[in-house]
Order: sequence, then C-alpha cells, then structure tokens
Amino acid sequence: MDLSKTGLFISDLRKQQGLTQKELAEKIGVTDKAVSRWETGRGFPDVSILKVLTEVLNVSITEIANGEKTTPDNVEDLSDKAIIEALNYSKQMGKKVMGILLIIVGFGLTASPLIFLAKSGFSILYLLGIVAAIAGVVVLSYKKSSIKNRRKTMRLSKYSSRIISLILFAVTLILEMLPSGAVLIFASGPDEIIRQTFPYFSLITFGYANIFPLLTAVLTVAATILIAIALIKKANVTRLQNAAFISTVIALVFSIMPIVMFGTGHMTTVGIFITILLFLSLIFQALANRKEVN
Repeated sequence: MDLSKTGLFISDLRKQQGLTQKELAEKIGVTDKAVSRWETGRGFPDVSILKVLTEVLNVSITEIANGEKTTPDNVEDLSDKAIIEALNYSKQMGKKVMGILLIIVGFGLTASPLIFLAKSGFSILYLLGIVAAIAGVVVLSYKKSSIKNRRKTMRLSKYSSRIISLILFAVTLILEMLPSGAVLIFASGPDEIIRQTFPYFSLITFGYANIFPLLTAVLTVAATILIAIALIKKANVTRLQNAAFISTVIALVFSIMPIVMFGTGHMTTVGIFITILLFLSLIFQALANRKEVN
C-alpha cells in the first residue's frame, strides 16, 4: 500500500469537493490533524471511518486503498490489489506494534530490579529484558530481502547490528555502575574472610591491585561512545567501528582476568553477565563490520 499515493488521492478528492481539511474532518468525525497525516502519507484512515470517508468523497474503499479511480477495465485487478495490500499493511503494523512492545517490555524488565538489587542480588529479569529488547529491534528492522533491494537490506542489517550493540553496551554500563560487580576479598584473621563488592567504576578495587573492573568499565564507555558516533555519522565509520571492536575485545579480556588472576571467588553474577554482554556486543559489531566491507 502506497500511503503517499493514497494521501495525494484523498487530497485531490477533498479539493474537488471544495472542502478544507478541517471541513472534511468535521464531516467524518476526526481531527484536521488526522486528515493532514493521511494526505502527507504518514497514516491511513481507520477502518471504522473508511465507509463515511468514501461516502463524503464519493469513491469506493478499493479506490481509496489503491489511490486511484477504477474503470471497467481495471476494477477487478485493483480490487485484488487492494485486498493484498491491505493484508500486507495489517501484517506490517502488527509487526511494528510487536517490536515496540518487546522493546518497552525489555527496558521495563531491565530497569525494574534496580530498586531491589542491593537487597535481593542480581535478577534474571536483566537477561530477559536484554533478550526482549534485542528481539524488538530485530522485529522492527527485519525485512524480506530480494535481489533488487539486497543492498538496502544489507545497510539495514548493519544499522540494526550497531543499534543492538549500543543497547548491549547501555545495559552493560548499568550493570557496571551497580555495587555488586567487582569483588575484594579480605582476611581479617586466620579463619575469617570478608568478601566485599563494589561498582566497576570504583577506585577502591583499583587501589587494591584489582585493576581489571575499572579498565573494563573505561573501555566499555569508550566503545559505547564510538558506536554512538558511528550511528550518528552513518558514513565513513570504518575506523570508528574498528576502534570500538578493539576496545570491546580488550574489555572482554579484562572482564575475565579477575578469575584468571585471583580465582572464581572474584567474579560475581553481575560480572558474569557483563562478560556475556560484552561477548554478544562483539558478535553484533562483527556483523556490522562484515556488512561494511561487503
């Protein structure tokens, strides 16, 4: 369904009737802003008012859907085309609504445990929220490719990969700011061990020679900024992507170094998820970089 074509068709019919947008809106029971959206191709009349609109403009629903007048020769073809395009439009709108809902649910699940985190520990809702948000972005950006529009699809895939990487970095930064990521273990006596947790950005762990959480956090910030700039700039971003990729690789290595250097006791559940998120971001950056080369 070509909304721009339909919009121009409605506009021409309205002018032929000698009506302003406001007058047409009053006749069919909507606002003039709604009529403006239709005529500029930013929306389509709701099913509930289509019948009234066609009566006011003296056309059929098929003609509104196709954006052109029917003739005895093309009426059957246009009717079939209108049905097919209406079904496709409904499918696209359903996909858009589903994608938006997934993103909202994802961010809601990610943010909701923050209030209770200090008392209850890390919540699996973070992981579910991340998965839902990524699924929403994928649903919104996915389009069936063909030979004709393959380049456009590749550009969209590259852009989507960057968006997902940025979302993963955002969640990673949230986790790195929580007071339950980095670990310090003190021995107050021969039989007593005290285990304390700190944010990744804390200088306390750095001062006690556990430098890796802070370095991980700094590199995560750097990679996030580089990916954000690449999204804004859109063109000639190969160097930015490469720099972000290298920063993420080093951050990933640093994120697992506390286990390598000090043992498993120096890694919390939050730290594990930070490592997983960095790894996932690395995968999506690799996809974006590969699309850039192609």
